[in-house]
Amino acid sequence: MNIDFYLTHDHSARKRTAFLSVVSGVAVGALAQFVGASSPVSVTACLLSIGLVEVVSAVRYQEPEQRKAARGIVLFRERRQLLYAVVSASTVLVLSILRIPRLVGSAFEYKLSKVSRAPVDSQDAQEVKQLFTRAKAADIKVPTTLVENVGMKFIKAGASDSTWEAALACVDYRSFLNATSAPSVEHFQPMGRENGVQWNYDVSLETELGVPFKLQFKVGPHVPAPQAFVLEKLGRHLNVGRPIGFAFLLIQGGGFRLDGLRLRHIIFANTTIAYGGSSVELQDVYFVNCTFKISPTVSSARDLAAAILRANPVAYTTPPA
Repeated sequence: MNIDFYLTHDHSARKRTAFLSVVSGVAVGALAQFVGASSPVSVTACLLSIGLVEVVSAVRYQEPEQRKAARGIVLFRERRQLLYAVVSASTVLVLSILRIPRLVGSAFEYKLSKVSRAPVDSQDAQEVKQLFTRAKAADIKVPTTLVENVGMKFIKAGASDSTWEAALACVDYRSFLNATSAPSVEHFQPMGRENGVQWNYDVSLETELGVPFKLQFKVGPHVPAPQAFVLEKLGRHLNVGRPIGFAFLLIQGGGFRLDGLRLRHIIFANTTIAYGGSSVELQDVYFVNCTFKISPTVSSARDLAAAILRANPVAYTTPPA
């Protein structure tokens, strides 16, 4: 009888329970998201919490002394109470399904922090790859210092397939974060002779990476030659005597190999970057949302990966042999 009275007459108690169940459900769902649970798991945990609060409140309910007076309440309030219950459940469901970026980002940071402190193993390597893939897909921004710490851990761990793949996943994700810190390319123009200015460059295209061959080149505004971009093979000087060049060169899409080149004031965007460990010189080079195919077999390749992790733009010169 206590439960019957609770469900049909004591509306104030039902309101308190509904409020408590909403707060409980939101808290449990948020906690599940924070520790990295998927949305379905978070929703399930949320609904279970609501159900538990509702059941416990109904079972433990004690009918008040003013029972007879309360029975006089008209039953149309039951409809209103049912509406409260539906609204409460819907609110919790929406809040649980909604992927709040900061909350989800905190969950990623928590997991990556754990990985950065633990000894290296293949399971961690696989988890890191999955985490960064999910973070990019959901446009989640993890602090660059944490990305560097995790990436350096795998770079130093050796050259096994799993650890190096995890290291490159960190490098790829670092490049994904670079979009906000690269120069604006809004007013760049297609490469060519503009206003009588000619500026030469070498291209080291990569055609064996399985990526569409759709490289696009654009240049920034005119600047004095000492401030202009450079893209040439080491030891060559293609623009001697030319007074005016272009501030930046934007290379978009396709595949590009860095080995044997000198690069200055270059922006790579959505490009697959290959590097096998040969001599290279990079100064003020930006990698934005790029994918890297770097061989781990030589120290210079691992050093370049570390340089990309540490800073944007990248400055790196291969040590003398």
